[in-house]
Amino acid sequence: MTSRTSFSADTQKKTNPEAFSGFEKNAGINEGSFSNDQTGGGIGDNEGAFSAGQAGGDNGGSEGAFSTGQAGGDLGDNGGAYFHKNDTGFLARQRELFKRRLWPAALTFLGFLLYNVVGLATALTMSGQYAIEEHLSAAEQAARLREVIDSMLGYANPSVLMILVPVAAVLAIEGFSWMDSRSKVDFYESQPLSRGKRFLDICFSSFLYFFFSYVITLEAGLLITGLFHALTRAVLAEIVWNSLCVFALFLAVYGLGVLAAMLTGNVIVACLAFMVLILYEPIFRAVLGGYSSEYLTTYVSSSGGLISTNLLNPVTHYYNSAAFDLKMPLILIGIAALYFALAWLSYRVRKNEHAGTPVVFGPVRTVVRIAMSVIVGLVIGLFISFVRDTFFINLAWMLLFTVITACIMQIIYDLDFRALFRRPLEILASAAIVTLIFLAFLFDVTGFDRFVPDPEKVQDAALYCMNTDTAYVSDDGHYEGNDSFPRRYMRLTNIEDVTAIAEYGQKYTRLQKSKSGFPGSGQTSDDKGGTENTFWNFEVLYRMKNGKEIYRAFLIPSTVAPSMMDTVTATEEYREGTVNIYHDNYLRKALSESVKIEIYYTNGSEYLSGPLLDEAMYEEFRKAYTQDLEQYSYSFARQNRPVGSVGISLTRDSKRDDIPAVSYSIYPSYSRTIDFLKKNGCWLEPLDLSAIPTGDYDSLTPDQQKLIDNLDTSVLSNPFNTFYY
Repeated sequence: MTSRTSFSADTQKKTNPEAFSGFEKNAGINEGSFSNDQTGGGIGDNEGAFSAGQAGGDNGGSEGAFSTGQAGGDLGDNGGAYFHKNDTGFLARQRELFKRRLWPAALTFLGFLLYNVVGLATALTMSGQYAIEEHLSAAEQAARLREVIDSMLGYANPSVLMILVPVAAVLAIEGFSWMDSRSKVDFYESQPLSRGKRFLDICFSSFLYFFFSYVITLEAGLLITGLFHALTRAVLAEIVWNSLCVFALFLAVYGLGVLAAMLTGNVIVACLAFMVLILYEPIFRAVLGGYSSEYLTTYVSSSGGLISTNLLNPVTHYYNSAAFDLKMPLILIGIAALYFALAWLSYRVRKNEHAGTPVVFGPVRTVVRIAMSVIVGLVIGLFISFVRDTFFINLAWMLLFTVITACIMQIIYDLDFRALFRRPLEILASAAIVTLIFLAFLFDVTGFDRFVPDPEKVQDAALYCMNTDTAYVSDDGHYEGNDSFPRRYMRLTNIEDVTAIAEYGQKYTRLQKSKSGFPGSGQTSDDKGGTENTFWNFEVLYRMKNGKEIYRAFLIPSTVAPSMMDTVTATEEYREGTVNIYHDNYLRKALSESVKIEIYYTNGSEYLSGPLLDEAMYEEFRKAYTQDLEQYSYSFARQNRPVGSVGISLTRDSKRDDIPAVSYSIYPSYSRTIDFLKKNGCWLEPLDLSAIPTGDYDSLTPDQQKLIDNLDTSVLSNPFNTFYY
């Protein structure tokens, strides 16, 4: 047992000059004393002390450590070094860590200062200048300011990711960079501080740097927002909620960064590992989506991908979340807990001699090598399929780059060019996985194109034609696509009729695919309605009772039985998902605010402006048109063409730009709507389509050419009956 009696360095030197000389040489002590009340001798040129009760190594033979209040010499230069007595408290350790990690803390604060203060102030100032130049009203200015705030501080704004992700990576990798140096690892492990406390101290300090940087700069940004009179209760509630989500996002991304640091033994490799870990899942999903689009005929590219559910990527979870989605921060915290648990486990089992090794654990090296080889091979194969659709050429290029990538990874692991063909089983496994994935898509092994759900498992559905250029507008006044609008509003409940049409279309589509040769050659559509070779592009969305959404795309030929199509297209649910007038709350609100809105009519050649609309007049038009719409079906559209179109929009002299224009097709049998238009002086007689000249354009007279130049054929067409001349 080591004596705890204090004695001076000079006394020890006289008593045992050889031992002291060796210690002095190794420890680098210039001045100091050995005392049980002080931490161990200075490492480097610092003054310090050696604790006889704790001294380890060759001096004293008891368990202990060298420690100093300051990091000395080469070992003390890394940003995470902090050494204390056993009884040093948590706050004292955090203060010491802050001194050692000053530059990442400063970088974090600077990043959020530029974002929450400088960036926000610049955006608000530019918005204010635009409002002055455009003479916007107070309400319009407030709306624009709200958009600016939403884009920077609101729900799931992507711009904050440009600061948060790099900051989290720097704090994580820098905090544990000492583990990449064997001398620093040995020095750390000699300290009177448990591995668990050291791990928690570094992680907690990183969160503190982020938390205070974000909160302080956010408060400054809120003050700037208040100066622009844009800080309302709703805005503040949104910012507070988003801040909580940002905190959860930081924990998840930082946990991923710590895991990357634990799995690697080199700072550069740790940075690369972080990029791979945070990007691999979305890239892999995108690649599978590319193969699906290329080889699966009924795949819907806008459906979110073949694997539509995001798993462990925190950035994607944050970006895709909805406003006040209570599940999102909980999911992020769960992902963070998983990453921290894996990082902690790796930290506990990692051996000190692995410092400096590119990838620390053997199984991880195998997984990473195969995963990187597979993704590179698949990307090359997808690119080649766009250039040349030949089976053997595609497969050859895929396998070539898969093998090359596997060899490069092994060279990086061993830092030896001659190691490129080591572990051949891993190379073979990578090649086999790439081949299996390619063949699975090529021959539709999973039966994706043949899938039709059990109607008993479907809650409701949407079936819609993509061959339309209708400008759809949602209830809140935003433009929608010809797919997003029906997905949002169509709720078909006659599921068996929907699946019958979908099954028919998918069978026809597979037949067309088999005739076109190599899969991936694409689909072409002949829009000349009424001919035997015509087909239309349809999509179906099944909303399953278990909450899942399933999409399929297929072709419907003109030879389809009209009675089959009418079972869906003649329903009110179908009309509600394909016609704007059922979702016009934005327009009704504008009319209640006395916004100047006019109605106009065109017969495809001439335009006639009608009177300004008031609430009563619009409701009269709306009632007449919805009653006429009851005639609509696939059969009706195939047998009839529109004779004109009604448009509703802001007046030309209006300074508002937030009321989208909409139009509605008018058929000869829409008697109620036609009567309304005639009563309000907004009606033009239909064109005599037989009088429209045909033939080569250059052979026509100037008057005939003028007639054709002014003709808008889209007014005289519908998705199932296109007008040609």
